[in-house]
Amino acid sequence: MKLKETIRNLASRGDERTLAGVGKASVITLYFTYIYLILIMVIKILKTKSFDSSVSDVILFLLITATFLISSRLNKEYSPSLPVSMIGKTLNTDLTGKGKQNRIFKYLRDSVITTLSITLGVYLLNWYTKGSDSYKESGFLSETVTWLITLFVVSFFTNYSLNERKIKKYVRYLQELEKEEEE
Repeated sequence: MKLKETIRNLASRGDERTLAGVGKASVITLYFTYIYLILIMVIKILKTKSFDSSVSDVILFLLITATFLISSRLNKEYSPSLPVSMIGKTLNTDLTGKGKQNRIFKYLRDSVITTLSITLGVYLLNWYTKGSDSYKESGFLSETVTWLITLFVVSFFTNYSLNERKIKKYVRYLQELEKEEEE
């Protein structure tokens, strides 16, 4: 019954297709804003050769993300779409051990891609801003290994927790729909 009431409430505020279109437009705007902010940050860093010049852009980036997440939570919006891996493939929703093992492999692969991409970008910017001698400093190798491990672990657990939560929510959503059809 709860799902039917939610759909009726949404429909009373406007056509569901219109609401879906507005939601998609918001997400597209968000992505373009992210791309713009990232480009501006990189340009500022390259021009000034300092990371300090892009602090305000990072803060704006985080504020936009927080605002979007909070508004989604407050509106209790749910889009029954499956999470996808970094390469765009849909993750399976099988809750058995084999399905979870398959997803964990994909989370590991995505974490390696994320770790290497971010590390490469940071070191290229560092090389550009500080010069090629910065890699000859003592402790460079140990700092790099620590950075890689930390970034990998954070990336993996973020991927794992967010996607597993989405999959459980998706499975519950399907079960509710099946239960309503039986009634």
